[in-house]
Amino acid sequence: MVYTPDLLEIDEEKFRQQIIDAVRNALTLAIDRKWATKETINYLISMAHQDALALSLSIGFPTKENMELLLRKAYIEALHLKNLVDKKS
Repeated sequence: MVYTPDLLEIDEEKFRQQIIDAVRNALTLAIDRKWATKETINYLISMAHQDALALSLSIGFPTKENMELLLRKAYIEALHLKNLVDKKS
C-alpha cells in the first residue's frame, strides 16, 4: 500500500486545536470527578469554598465571611414583611 502526500498531510492549526480541546476536556473531566491533582486542586478548593458559603447562607449559619450577606438577607426579608403588613393595613 502506498500513501500519497495529500493523505499524510497534517493541518497543523487543526491539530493544535484538537490538542487544546483534549486538554480542556481532560481538565473538565478531572474537576467533575473531583480528582485532586496539581492541575485541579485550586479549582476544587474554590468550588468547595463556594459550596460551603452557599450552605452556610442557606441555613443561616453565621461566619466571619458571610455575616454581611446574612444581615443583607435579613434586611431584605424584613422589608418584604413590612411591605406585606403595610398592604394589609
